[in-house]
Amino acid sequence: MTPNKEDYLKCIYELSIQKQKVNNKRVAQVMGVSAPAVTEMFKKLLHTDLITKTTENGFQLTTAGLKVVSNLIRKHRLIEVLLLNHLKYELTQVHTEAEILEHVVSDYFVERLDAFLNYPTHCPHGSIIPKKDEILQETIIPLNVTSEKGVYEITRFYGDERLFNYMAEIGLAIGDVVVVKSIHHYAQTIVLQANEKEITLSVSIAANILVEPRLIELK
Repeated sequence: MTPNKEDYLKCIYELSIQKQKVNNKRVAQVMGVSAPAVTEMFKKLLHTDLITKTTENGFQLTTAGLKVVSNLIRKHRLIEVLLLNHLKYELTQVHTEAEILEHVVSDYFVERLDAFLNYPTHCPHGSIIPKKDEILQETIIPLNVTSEKGVYEITRFYGDERLFNYMAEIGLAIGDVVVVKSIHHYAQTIVLQANEKEITLSVSIAANILVEPRLIELK
């Protein structure tokens, strides 16, 4: 499979876990390609057993497609661990480098790398590293689709170096437990309580903060 096809499959997966409808326009925006290019690629992929299309959710991965993406994500996240812990990369650098390397390393290399790293369970951004031949099942949701008065743990930041730097600037980190105090739909903002301070985020920024619900009763 070509790196280009792998990138399309991974884009479908990532948009899906962000609870977004996966259509041509959204994929073109995320991948930075033209709409006709997306249409052409989806025509090819629909002739495989890797994706399907529904009216409600748009393009979705099949079980076979999930296997391909899970393997690719496994490579990516193991490479991130290697870069950060052994090659002295900065956290803000590892994602971009792993995006390149994930397409060129062999399965044999990845198994040796996994053993060398002592079988890590999570990447530097807090996401699960799937085991060999395991289909990744993530229960995380974007912060922007949470309900009001909810308590959540930050598990991952989905974005580039600018997002990571902004999170550090406002004092949010993976593992932080945050309380969604209010959601202002007209203003498109979310107000959080985190680390004993109140933080206001735009909905667009919150969409790139992935969280898991925490079962804590609010008073």
